[in-house]
Amino acid sequence: MNKICFILGLSFLFFQTNAQKSMAIQTSNLNLSKSNINRLIYPGTNFSSANAKNLLLELEKLHTTDQEKMKMWLTNNFRRFSNGSGEMKQIFVFSLRKFEDCTNCKKFCKGRCVQDPGADCVCISHSEPNLRTTDTSPAGFMVFLYANELDESKALEMSISVIQNIR
Repeated sequence: MNKICFILGLSFLFFQTNAQKSMAIQTSNLNLSKSNINRLIYPGTNFSSANAKNLLLELEKLHTTDQEKMKMWLTNNFRRFSNGSGEMKQIFVFSLRKFEDCTNCKKFCKGRCVQDPGADCVCISHSEPNLRTTDTSPAGFMVFLYANELDESKALEMSISVIQNIR
């Protein structure tokens, strides 16, 4: 009886661990140039890393910073890139701006400064369309796709956590 309970316990632990791994949130960026900071954060169950990169590449071809246009495009094209397992209930688009110095990031960022491993500091904020700026630091976007209902502040916290834990 003890052996059966032990085997059942191990089986449960194994399946629980594998289920949690498949639900992990992943990130993709193109790294085509030093100035490219665009990033996609997504559930690992919905996209392969190759499909995530293809989605991000297609999204960049739109050459838009308009958050609503990006959300509409993502809604209309999600199925083309997903592996068919589920839908996205939430799409968040944040603005990114890269700073070489974290002190400047903290001084000028209207959102949150994050140390991007292997890179500089990145300011993550709400998209601010149609604002003129004299800042010449590289700018981009971050798209966060999530399969469940989530508020924007929690999405931002999860995104920051993913970026900080990139290895």
